[in-house]
Amino acid sequence: MNPMRLPLRSILAAASLAGAPLAQNTLFLEGFDSGIPPTWTQELLGVGADVWLAGTNATTKSADVYHEYFCTNGTLLRDNRLVTPVIDLRGLRDAALRWDDFQVLPTWRNLNAVEVSVAKGPFTVIHTVTGATGGLRPVAVDVSMAAGRADVRFGFRYRGDIANEWRIDNVRVTTSQPVHSIRGLVAGSTASFDIVGLVSGSAVVLGLSLSGEGPIPTFFGDVLLSPPLFLLPTIVAGASGAVSLAVPIPNDIARVPVWTHGIEFQPSLTVRLTNAVVTTIR
Repeated sequence: MNPMRLPLRSILAAASLAGAPLAQNTLFLEGFDSGIPPTWTQELLGVGADVWLAGTNATTKSADVYHEYFCTNGTLLRDNRLVTPVIDLRGLRDAALRWDDFQVLPTWRNLNAVEVSVAKGPFTVIHTVTGATGGLRPVAVDVSMAAGRADVRFGFRYRGDIANEWRIDNVRVTTSQPVHSIRGLVAGSTASFDIVGLVSGSAVVLGLSLSGEGPIPTFFGDVLLSPPLFLLPTIVAGASGAVSLAVPIPNDIARVPVWTHGIEFQPSLTVRLTNAVVTTIR
């Protein structure tokens, strides 16, 4: 690959800003099929030592995680937070946190809250579970206040002594923008640079930098790359709205950091940025 400049100025005249949000594309998903992953953490904030547990919902028959209403320590106050791994929202303008919420004995609830922390800062409540009806319901919370940030964590905070049972499943972060990811970024192998959530017929330009995350200001948002840039071959999205580029990785660049960011040019001349990806060649 040869260093190139992104041809931004030549295409801006024909491009318009992204309009109404499209279908929600998944950036992060955890369904707890194998229990609570080691990348999730538990924070004990109260007296009781009980924690969130992996289980299976007797109604939905789906693997999930839950906090019991009584647990082992009875009337001791439990104040426990189950925390996601760090989620990178760089390059995004909008994002939503979604999950399947299941309530048992909801009228006994003390506090079931969802919180956000950015850049290792304090957790702030962004949603409180309410209502007296038990059972399953999908929940979606706008977390666009954290869009564009690199170090975002969400916490599910249960507080109570003899209170309700709270179960969550299919925790995911979604966005209206196309979602970019990289698989198999290993020196001496072939990596897959993927983008999903595209409009059929869109041309996709994916840029790569070994120097940093810019930014390069444009009319449709900051491109998070620093010169010199490498452009991967332009590819057109098919009916699936997904593209994948096979990229050979040289043998001698292990442990080199990589920054990538994509731009979608739709047939309607609408332009959307993907999320930005920052990773290291293994």
